[in-house]
Amino acid sequence: MTTTKATAIRYYDVVIVGGGIAGIAIAEFRSRKHPLSIKVLEQATQLGTGASGKLEGWFHTGGLYSGLDDGQTFMNCLNAIEDLITHYTSHFPDRCNLTCAPRYSGLCGPAVVPREDGWFNDAPVFYIHPTLASPEVQLSHFKNDAVLLEIQRQRVLGRMEAAFGRQHNWFPEDSCQAPTYAQIERYRGTHCSLMETSGLLDDVCRRFEKSFGLPPSSFDILKSADVTLNAATILRDLVASALANGVEFETGVTIENLVLDRFGTMCINSLLCRGQRQMPMHLKAKLFCSRWGRGLSAMCRNFASAPACR
Repeated sequence: MTTTKATAIRYYDVVIVGGGIAGIAIAEFRSRKHPLSIKVLEQATQLGTGASGKLEGWFHTGGLYSGLDDGQTFMNCLNAIEDLITHYTSHFPDRCNLTCAPRYSGLCGPAVVPREDGWFNDAPVFYIHPTLASPEVQLSHFKNDAVLLEIQRQRVLGRMEAAFGRQHNWFPEDSCQAPTYAQIERYRGTHCSLMETSGLLDDVCRRFEKSFGLPPSSFDILKSADVTLNAATILRDLVASALANGVEFETGVTIENLVLDRFGTMCINSLLCRGQRQMPMHLKAKLFCSRWGRGLSAMCRNFASAPACR
């Protein structure tokens, strides 16, 4: 492993390794809430590259994961909506245009306020879920496929209705509150008020069936709370806010070594790295946070049982 020449140690409260949207969001939020000295290191020459720059710009509110056997990812998405509305909508009122709005019978739920330069677009994402009469089941030779599909279908309809239908009020007492896991799993109905019945996607389904040479069947079409997002706008606003709160960003950084504290619980003590002009850096912090998965994870494997951050 390459080592850096001795250099002056620079001290920070927090060092974040990874300048994608996750690392930037962590830096922005921490700097806005607490008077901390924060340094963000990015391996690429620009912030927000890698996955942050290549994803399709889709804000997931849970619909895609509602059919999973383990509901934790679905709950993570619901809690992310609550955090976004609670911590960002009020701070970026001209940009973060996701809010809680009235819907069925006085209940409130997540909704996008149409805004040309907003973080989110107000056109919803629709989900097409097969039924027992759909090609996926008709062409299957396994009886178990129909059983598993119906279990998943009921799970999707139930969870979506419990979270975004007529079962939960997201804004009960002047604050946004996502449903709990118990509330989601308690609902056992298969009716879903989010069912799309306007025929908007019927032609897509008919063409799909025709490609298999099958007669018209039926699909469940759900209107989700998912929307497309403007990743570049979000990144720009978060970086601007972080800079205004004193966060330091440095790109083109190569981490060469981890200095571990081996007394007591093993943890990272400091980082040895090089900047964009190959200048050596020795960084110490009270907290290291890694959002650079592949590179730092490979380095940590050299240290048996050493955690990636403290």
